[in-house]
Amino acid sequence: MKTHGTTSAARRIEAEPEQLGPLLGRTGLLAGRAARQTRAQAARVAEAVGSVVRRIGEVESAAARSYEAGVAARRVAEATGVPVLSENAQAAVRSLRAVEAPDARSLV
Repeated sequence: MKTHGTTSAARRIEAEPEQLGPLLGRTGLLAGRAARQTRAQAARVAEAVGSVVRRIGEVESAAARSYEAGVAARRVAEATGVPVLSENAQAAVRSLRAVEAPDARSLV
């Protein structure tokens, strides 16, 4: 999940908690004290969901970076170098280069 996706979702949820669905409790002139308190608590909880979504995005992003760094380090550690030719092998290659090569078509 991309970080900006979770950040955007968190911002939208914090701005409009009703996006999660209808909140419990009532508002308005006829709402009782208990209903208004329930509504206020539901709004606080819904707003907190936004920060949780943001934190999840940050943790996922950090985990992805850590995984990628581990893979890169493992690749470097497991890489095998190309061995250098010994002095005798280099001399053999030089002597082969010095010999005139036959026509490539005659080898076919």
